[in-house]
Amino acid sequence: MSNLYFANASAQANYSYVLFDMSNLEDQISDTITLKRYYAQIEHRDKKYPNQTIYNYYYSTSKSLWASDKKKDIYERFKASTDNFNSMPYDVVVSVTPLTKEKECKIDITESVNAGDVTFIDTKSLLKNSLNNIYFGIYAPMGIFDSIPSVDLKRVDIKIVVKKKDRYYLIDQVTLTEIYYLSHQIGLYPSEYNSCGLFFSSPTVNKSTTIADRYGYTRKRRYAYPADRILLDSLEKIDDHNLIGYFWTNFEFHSTERNYIKRSRPSYKPYSDFYIYSGVGDFSVLYGVGVINGNFLDYFLGSKPTYSPDREENPTYNLLFKTKSINGVKYDKFLKMKR
Repeated sequence: MSNLYFANASAQANYSYVLFDMSNLEDQISDTITLKRYYAQIEHRDKKYPNQTIYNYYYSTSKSLWASDKKKDIYERFKASTDNFNSMPYDVVVSVTPLTKEKECKIDITESVNAGDVTFIDTKSLLKNSLNNIYFGIYAPMGIFDSIPSVDLKRVDIKIVVKKKDRYYLIDQVTLTEIYYLSHQIGLYPSEYNSCGLFFSSPTVNKSTTIADRYGYTRKRRYAYPADRILLDSLEKIDDHNLIGYFWTNFEFHSTERNYIKRSRPSYKPYSDFYIYSGVGDFSVLYGVGVINGNFLDYFLGSKPTYSPDREENPTYNLLFKTKSINGVKYDKFLKMKR
């Protein structure tokens, strides 16, 4: 039955697959890069939707530039990382979230995997592809390239397979994959923010105030921060080991900067019927772990070419879910654990 499923699915859409092995949550990718896997279960505060699970592939580097403001060094490291991921200047997280409004759809595909009918993106290729997208995601909007590169920082053409003991389970749902790097870079101008950087040391930018101030008394647009930038709404330092950033995307429908970059947005048909704008929307990131909460209103409220539910329905920073557990451990207890 599982073999038949994949034969039918390939005729509908050419998905790629990533493996999340519950029995192997840490790998050494190279001498300088470690991969840790974390999965966060989130619960809707009003119980309107079922629990969702966010799967994080967190790549940490021992050669992080940390809080460097040397922009030339940062650029050269990112550029070099497209050929050699050991050069990456910051930690990188790939966040994969199967979304559902009903019960989780989990299919045992062990026979298909063992028969070789389905293969997975290996963890090194996942990192290399992510670094390419990050490099172009940062620098293409600056218009420094001769041609217009394609960038897939938010995508829905990847599905996740969870391995438990010796069984493989496909989570057969619309799945949002997003790519970020985590930085303590300082001295940023507003134009230097981008759609993949999580800047934990940047000034906080209040979401509701920024949206309200988008128009001045002349009714002309005024932007303190360009469109499609991820901004830090607030920061929470729980202790020396736990730093949580609360981020949001400064999204606009029209931006001349998009002339410099081929977006995966607005649609990824036939992979989904909604349009990827804000993606995860308001979200929280635990440094060293990855994305641990988010709203995903593009999916739950059905974004359209001229309708961003995050902007229309959630103009103030507001997390509609709460983090229930991380790696099967209750959230509060996990924060007290040494990692």
